[in-house]
Amino acid sequence: MLIINTSNRAVLNTFVAEGSWELFQQLQWDKLTRYLVHLEEKKQE
Repeated sequence: MLIINTSNRAVLNTFVAEGSWELFQQLQWDKLTRYLVHLEEKKQE
């Protein structure tokens, strides 16, 4: 069992929040990029 004291919990929460935000941003940028590339491909046709 992992025991985390309160000072380490704040650091852990920060890492979890930052990691989650990073994954969310990657997902959003990937969606946006695919959308914009698709628009460019349609324009060229």
